[in-house]
Amino acid sequence: MATPLEPIIAKIKARVQSNMEKMVEALGQDLETLAQVSPEPASGGGNFAEFYEQCQALSYSNNQIDLLNVLIESASKFAPRVALFILKEDTLHGWAARGFSHAFNEGKVKKVHLRVNQFPELNRSILQEESFVINFSDLSHIADIIKDFDGFVPFLSAFYPIEVRGKVAALLYADSGSESGLNETTQLALLAYVAGLELTQITAKIKKQKEVKTREVERSKPSPPPDPTFDTGDFHHDEPTKPEPPPSPTPPSSAASDDSPEIQKAKRVARVLVSDLKLYHEREVAAAQVKGNLYDAIREDIDRSYQHYKERAGTLAPPGTNYFKDELLRQLAEGNPRVLGNLPF
Repeated sequence: MATPLEPIIAKIKARVQSNMEKMVEALGQDLETLAQVSPEPASGGGNFAEFYEQCQALSYSNNQIDLLNVLIESASKFAPRVALFILKEDTLHGWAARGFSHAFNEGKVKKVHLRVNQFPELNRSILQEESFVINFSDLSHIADIIKDFDGFVPFLSAFYPIEVRGKVAALLYADSGSESGLNETTQLALLAYVAGLELTQITAKIKKQKEVKTREVERSKPSPPPDPTFDTGDFHHDEPTKPEPPPSPTPPSSAASDDSPEIQKAKRVARVLVSDLKLYHEREVAAAQVKGNLYDAIREDIDRSYQHYKERAGTLAPPGTNYFKDELLRQLAEGNPRVLGNLPF
C-alpha cells in the first residue's frame, strides 16, 4: 500500500544525481512541508512531525560517531527494537542497540560480529543493497543469532543498508519485538537513506581536510592518498600532526627516517587499529581511564589488533619501536600509561 512518504522518497532520489548538498537542503524543505500536514496517517503512516525532527537531528550531526548515535536513537522511535552494525571488509560489527535487554543494549551488541557471506539476508541487504521486511520464521540460521541477542523471538524483522559514497557501509536492523507488526518501515528506510547522505558529506569533508593538511606538511614526496573506501577508522578524528623539524644535513637524523613511506604506513596501520578499538569500546575505555585496567577490560580485542599490527606493519617499523602501543597510549589512555594496565608487549 502506498504511503504519503513515497512521493517524497522519489523526489529525493531524483535529486541525488544532480547535486548532493542541494538535494539535502531540498529534503529538509520537503519534510518540513510534510510535517505541517495534519497527521491523519494511513496504515503504516506514522507521525510525520516526529519523523521530520529526527531527520533534522541527523543533519545537525557534526561527525560520524554523533550521527550514528543519533540514527540509532531516531530509529528506535519507529520500531520496538533496533540495532546498528558497521561493515568492515566482509564482516558486520555491532555498534549500538535499543529496545533489547539491558545487557545487550549496554555491551553485548558490541560483541556481535557477522560474516556477510554466511547469511542470505545479509547478502541480500549488503551486496544487493536492498531494504526488506521478512517474517522472522522465514529467516535463515541468522534467526538463531538474533534470538540469542536477548532470548526473545519477534514476529517480523527488517534490514536497511546504509550507503556511503556509493557503497554499503552499515546496516540498520529492526524488528517488531513484542508487537504484531512493523508499522513504520518507510520511515526506517528513509532514515537509513538520509543517514547515508549525511555520512557521505561528513566523510567528504574529512577527506578534503586531510588532503589540505597533507599538502601543507609534504616535503619532497607526497604522502600516500587516503583510502577512498569508507572504513570504521574514519570515525576517529586524528589530532593534527605537527611536522617534524627539518633534519640536519650530517649526520642524518631519526626525523628523516620517520618521514619514510614505510614508517608512515606502519603508524597509519597502528592508528586505524586503535581507532577501531576506541570505536567499539567507548564505555570500556572510559571506565579504564578511571580504573587503570584497559588491557584486562578488552584483552581479546587488544591482542587480536596487536597481532594484525605485527602482520601488517611488523616488517615496516624499525626495531625497538611499537607504534601500536604508542597509539594505545595516545588515543585510549590520553597519555597516562597507568590506564593501560599490564600490557604483555
